[in-house]
Amino acid sequence: MLKEARSAFDKQNFIEAEAKYRQVMKELPELPDVVGELANVYRTQNKVSDYLTTNTLFIKRLVNHKRYNEAWNVVKMTSRFNKEVAEQQRKIILREQVQ
Repeated sequence: MLKEARSAFDKQNFIEAEAKYRQVMKELPELPDVVGELANVYRTQNKVSDYLTTNTLFIKRLVNHKRYNEAWNVVKMTSRFNKEVAEQQRKIILREQVQ
């Protein structure tokens, strides 16, 4: 299914890509990268609100896997679109990283 989602994205079939990524997210919630790939679907379509929401979920999943460096890189991308959301994401990371 993930391969199909990526193929749909490559073909710019964003509706199919979104549906397939969402299905993979439900079936394999332990894979944080799928959420990041879905965020890219939204970013490519300039769906900023969906992109920001999905990026925040991506950060939460990265933090759950203790992948802090990658989470910080996502915050950098987010800050290009919305400083307030990026600040919320920083707090999510710091809350977990400090523990």
